[in-house]
Amino acid sequence: MVYQCVGIGIGPSNLSLASLLYPYRGVSCAFFDRKPEFAWHDGMCFPGATLQVALFKDLVTLSDPTNPFSFISYLFAEGKIHHFLNAQFDAVPRREFRNYLKWASELNENVHFGEEVTEIRFDGHFVVETEKRSIRAENIAVGVGTKAHIPSFARKHIGPTQFHGFCRKLFKRPQKRPSLDTVMQRVRRIAEMPIGHWLKIGASGSCEPPRYHPVLLTQTERI
Repeated sequence: MVYQCVGIGIGPSNLSLASLLYPYRGVSCAFFDRKPEFAWHDGMCFPGATLQVALFKDLVTLSDPTNPFSFISYLFAEGKIHHFLNAQFDAVPRREFRNYLKWASELNENVHFGEEVTEIRFDGHFVVETEKRSIRAENIAVGVGTKAHIPSFARKHIGPTQFHGFCRKLFKRPQKRPSLDTVMQRVRRIAEMPIGHWLKIGASGSCEPPRYHPVLLTQTERI
């Protein structure tokens, strides 16, 4: 069998493609990622952090508003749509959007986690080798993401209180209080972190990881 599309890496980009292709049952596709499950900016989903884009800029809505993998479909399926509307959020909480992306990845049977792509060849078709199978494809979509970039002048300063925003060291108890200017990250990502969270970290000297579980959205979450 020759697949029409095979995706390598399952981040928001390829998950969006997988979601948009899902209703077209005649289109054969498969997406692979070596991670055991979906993850998206896990080090950045602090309580109170929100997206800076409209809720309609989800995986599918701007291209296919009737697609079953929209953010609205997620809220409805999880029984949260009335809570979300009543809470009158100014922006979508990052943790809720992360939960939405994970929900979409778990419902799509064309998405496969825990399966690393080890080799890609071309012999008239793309030959994609994984740890479990060999697949031939007419097209491939590479969405493996990027690596955290730390400027050379800053690398020697990396430690318990200075770290990159995508680094999981963020969740380890620092030896000293981290200051507000010790996180190196893209400007937009920093803007999405609530300043109150950093103030709490500085005051307590600890940084606890977010716990991803079904969230009951209420107005009090905005406080």
